[in-house]
Amino acid sequence: MARGWESKSVEEQISHKESLKVGASPPKSAEEIKALQERKSLELAIAKLRADLARATNVRHRAMLEAATIDLERKLDALDKISG
Repeated sequence: MARGWESKSVEEQISHKESLKVGASPPKSAEEIKALQERKSLELAIAKLRADLARATNVRHRAMLEAATIDLERKLDALDKISG
């Protein structure tokens, strides 16, 4: 009986893997990959700046963090306009 359970588990894994292949998107070009990586990098940097801003108490430091956040958000917007 244990073998029956094992084979069903393997069968489910195989069918799950095949279903993932069917819904897979076509490979991306080098430019698309670079744009996605840059977008992810900008998003992470913005998230870090916002977290730092939430903890910052010095007025000058807060101003610097706000300016940096605005700059990165503009870059992200520009990247979105370029990539469509």
